[in-house]
Amino acid sequence: MPSACDISGITKPFAYYGYPKSYFPIHREDYDLCSINYLLQGAPK
Repeated sequence: MPSACDISGITKPFAYYGYPKSYFPIHREDYDLCSINYLLQGAPK
């Protein structure tokens, strides 16, 4: 894929950060693509 088509979060990895007790997992991804959220630390609700 040419570098002119590089889209951060689509063709390159991108990290999102959320605050405790926030509704961060409820968000829309770039171009309405599906996403997978993974809890790295802390207790799930």
